[in-house]
Amino acid sequence: FIPTDERTLIAVPEAAVLQRGGMQMVVVRTEDGMASTRVVTVGRDLPGDQVEILSGLSGGETVLLGLAAPPAAGTRVEVS
Repeated sequence: FIPTDERTLIAVPEAAVLQRGGMQMVVVRTEDGMASTRVVTVGRDLPGDQVEILSGLSGGETVLLGLAAPPAAGTRVEVS
């Protein structure tokens, strides 16, 4: 999160945003350790190779990096 005077901004590394079929998405790790793909709306570019997420994510979710494609539904993921 990046707090601002107006609202709390959700930002992720630009590398976490995947492009598929005209959609932008990120993959998050759910509380039970599974991968979940989320379609997101990306806003402006931010410093440090971050992008603003306008919709599709809640604050505090763990976003996965380094993926070439979204994993299959129900894939268990480990965070190191």
